[in-house]
Amino acid sequence: MAQPRLTIDLAAAAANWRALDALSGAAETGAAVKANGYGCGAVEIAGALSAAGCKTFFVATLEEGVALRAGLSDEAIYVLNGVADRLESAAAIANSLRPCLNHLGQIDAWRRSEGGPCALQLDSGMSRLGLPPAELQSVPGGMDVRLLMSHLSCADEADHHSNNSQRERFVTSTEEIADRAPNAQQSLAATGGTLLGSHYHFDLVRCGIGIYGGHPFVDAKPV
Repeated sequence: MAQPRLTIDLAAAAANWRALDALSGAAETGAAVKANGYGCGAVEIAGALSAAGCKTFFVATLEEGVALRAGLSDEAIYVLNGVADRLESAAAIANSLRPCLNHLGQIDAWRRSEGGPCALQLDSGMSRLGLPPAELQSVPGGMDVRLLMSHLSCADEADHHSNNSQRERFVTSTEEIADRAPNAQQSLAATGGTLLGSHYHFDLVRCGIGIYGGHPFVDAKPV
């Protein structure tokens, strides 16, 4: 029986990351390698991007983070789905993973586990993951929050009205919680947001599909 073979151009992925990094200006350019690097091999893609200068990576699940840590040493790895309980918190701590805490229950689990660096995901209007504005006052202090992040729902449509309204909500939310996250970077843009311009870049952009040659990054090399 014939066996299919998928060939990945790691040099093209690195070139796409460099091109997006140039577009992000002063902001740091991180990379999303969730879903096994969008089907291209997370460890291999991350290794190529790390060699190109990428220092921050994003996965969806704890299991993805554990697998990626085996191939990376000092780079920051954020887990977008966060941690659900003490058992998952312990696994994240053991593998130096940074959970993106999405609701008060996850925050409580992380604090009870005496977890270290983490991110807080804020819901600026996408309504998929993140703390809604009404819960921000309930976020406790004393955590090592390294990142405040949110996600644009319509960044692929440059003129969509929700882009600016989400940006305004994100700014308002980060200002409200700034006293409990004084050392945190701020991040709103993925690939689409990076292409919207510096107004959306903040401290860190999280590029995903553009690294792999997908739209809306029309200048990307095929991977």
